Amino acid sequence: MRVLIANASPADQQIFSESLKTLSLSFLEKDAASVDISTDDAAEFEVVSVMHGNPFTAADFERFPGLNLVSTRSTGFD
Repeated sequence: MRVLIANASPADQQIFSESLKTLSLSFLEKDAASVDISTDDAAEFEVVSVMHGNPFTAADFERFPGLNLVSTRSTGFD
């Protein structure tokens, strides 16, 4: 499974790489909407993970036609 993890700092990349060894991971240090990804590359991703509050629009869904899941990462407390 190809997974694109956007807004991933180098520390995040290390944690994800160690935790999700069975997946094919790609990382962006920016949000997915602001990066020019070739059509062929974008079509291969089945999962995109973005930070809460970062845009992921209808145009982005069109850019990633193979998506099965868009997940948001966030932390909260009461």
